[in-house]
Amino acid sequence: MPALDIKSQTLVGVIDNQDGKSYIIQYFDDVPQENLSTNQYLAGVKKTMLEANPKNKILAKDSLLFHGHTAHAQTFLMHTIKWGMLKQISYVIRTGTELITVQICFPTNEPDAQKERIPEQLVLFDKMVKINGF
Repeated sequence: MPALDIKSQTLVGVIDNQDGKSYIIQYFDDVPQENLSTNQYLAGVKKTMLEANPKNKILAKDSLLFHGHTAHAQTFLMHTIKWGMLKQISYVIRTGTELITVQICFPTNEPDAQKERIPEQLVLFDKMVKINGF
């Protein structure tokens, strides 16, 4: 996909044009927690994902270790025109100076979406990615 790389923001990703699998990284300069708490940021992400299509739904929320840092993860079932149904996992890492998001999407169907894991192809890709030294 086209990349954006300016001083305060970077956006880069790859998309499989056959089935919509994708891995997208976005980096921003972070703002103080007092101005925008992590909960507020995550609520904004959730709202954006759910408003994109009334059929979209959130499947899970969690905090976990991702690339050696605590990440807040939200998992969505996304209904798209181009790709059909996708499972999207959005990881958010805030360091105090950086806000990093990683979105991983892959095809799914509703009965299996809850239990379906990230495809091996994307897991292997993730292992090769270094995010600001992560």
